Amino acid sequence: MSNEIYAGSARAGDGAVSRLHAYLFHAGSARAGDGVVLVDEPAPLIPRLAAKLGAEFLGTFWLVLAGVGLLLFNATGGIPSALGFGLAVMTGGYALAHISGAHFNPAVTIGTAVAGRTPWRDVIPYVVAQVVGATTAALALYVVIRQYPNVNETRKLFSGVSNVWKDGTNPSFGTAAALIVEFIVAAVFVAVILGATDARAPKGFAPIAIGLAFALAIQIATPITRGGVNPARSTATAIFAEGASAGQLWLFWVAPILGAAFAGFIYKAFQAPADTSFTELVDDIADDSELDDAELDDAELDDAELDDAEALDTDG
Repeated sequence: MSNEIYAGSARAGDGAVSRLHAYLFHAGSARAGDGVVLVDEPAPLIPRLAAKLGAEFLGTFWLVLAGVGLLLFNATGGIPSALGFGLAVMTGGYALAHISGAHFNPAVTIGTAVAGRTPWRDVIPYVVAQVVGATTAALALYVVIRQYPNVNETRKLFSGVSNVWKDGTNPSFGTAAALIVEFIVAAVFVAVILGATDARAPKGFAPIAIGLAFALAIQIATPITRGGVNPARSTATAIFAEGASAGQLWLFWVAPILGAAFAGFIYKAFQAPADTSFTELVDDIADDSELDDAELDDAELDDAELDDAEALDTDG
């Protein structure tokens, strides 16, 4: 009995041909008598990039709503805010990773781009969607707090949950300590993301590992910077705060992005052949900006597709 291999579509530019090749490769089905059935699927109602940006907006909105909301309203106990941030990343990852990769963080987007996981052409749209999502969540919290009759200084409350390393009222570790800790926790966090989502990693557990890693990163950085790690989150609360938040915001973009880029570069270096020079590695990172949807489809074959391909090979 011949094997039938289904590809999503055969139209130019939608990745169907490369998906078909992946099936052929994994199933080993380029044998005589095998049939190939191409299913022509209609174009989606929502364009692919728009769906990705919507997912990034929603995921980052959820992250800030959960984490910052706990910081603002959880004064009497309950879930710690660091764990709340981690749970938001974990649940958002399970819900949205199949759409956009579930970055929810400009540093993650840049780190994965350096590692060759995200096309460079998507970086700016992703970052914009993340910042808008985070800011919208902060705005929603701001409006809610304004409705409470005994709160007269809403901006002061937001100052208390904004990322700073020196607020003029408490002893400070200093700028160098803030840069170092934000760089390190962002680098480790992105390293966990890249490792947990590697094709060789156990399947189905990545959001758990990533969410717990983010919670730990926030907890480690909290005594020094109030736990930044995410430039979109830092920007969102700074917009509605007063005092030093806006003036110190630059650090919460520079340090996490540099840390994430460092992790992405090291990951890329680990994947490179032994004779690859530094210049060739940098060129390869730049070349990844030309990844097209077909190549990404190849890299993103999920377990179900691979299982189907293996089943075809066994039946054949």
